[in-house]
Amino acid sequence: MKTILKQITLLVLLITLFGCAQDESSSFESNLGISDQAETNNIEDVDDTELNTFNRMLIKEGNIEFQTQNIDSTYRQVLNAVKDNQAYISSEKTYDGYERFNHNLVIRVPSQNFEALVKSATIGVKEFATKTIEAQDVTEEFLDVEARLGTKKALEKRFIELLDKANTISEILEIEKQIEPLRSEIESIEGRLKFLKSQTTLSTLNLTYYTVQEQSSQFGEQFYTGFENGWNFFVLFFVMLANIWPFILLISGTIFSVKYYKSRFKPTNKR
Repeated sequence: MKTILKQITLLVLLITLFGCAQDESSSFESNLGISDQAETNNIEDVDDTELNTFNRMLIKEGNIEFQTQNIDSTYRQVLNAVKDNQAYISSEKTYDGYERFNHNLVIRVPSQNFEALVKSATIGVKEFATKTIEAQDVTEEFLDVEARLGTKKALEKRFIELLDKANTISEILEIEKQIEPLRSEIESIEGRLKFLKSQTTLSTLNLTYYTVQEQSSQFGEQFYTGFENGWNFFVLFFVMLANIWPFILLISGTIFSVKYYKSRFKPTNKR
């Protein structure tokens, strides 16, 4: 009887905890929404200098493409910019495009050094084929995820405290049944929070520079290609002859022998 009463009491406590947690979460999110809205309204009224005082969470991405006269010198300039701004190259590739040779770099750089990297890597560039800089503000999402994580961890802590006080197997199993999905949700929220921190800590610059390859006239190119192909076939012909010379000698000898035999033993016409 006592065991049954304990189980009923425990279930009531569990239900109460869930209700309180939901109320706290709603209240917290509501307060957060008001705070974010007030902060947004304040930001609209300040200039760029004052805006820098706000600790905004920004994901910065840049896509830059330009022509260069010297691939090697531009590469050295970019490497120096990467080194000076504590950045690193996460991807590098070269490829031939239509009438041009391309070199592409994907650079990861601390967000506070992003603008300095762009400036130093493109020194001397007068015209950009492409230049796109984007900054996504994820401050509200970051605060929301952080708040939900705190709420879920507080709820998990309460369940663990109840688990320590549980006296029967059924009580333990019931509490663990509630903890398991909660732990999975906490890990998912932590993963999202880690991703946001990574994206806001390091910015990404996709940098491509290229040289234009001079193209000869269509007639000249076709003439050169035809001459080259003709010479290749000429050489190939003699290589083939060098490989089958025994057969050529045998066939030539056979033909000569047949003609000689026919001419020597050709019957004479008698009248």
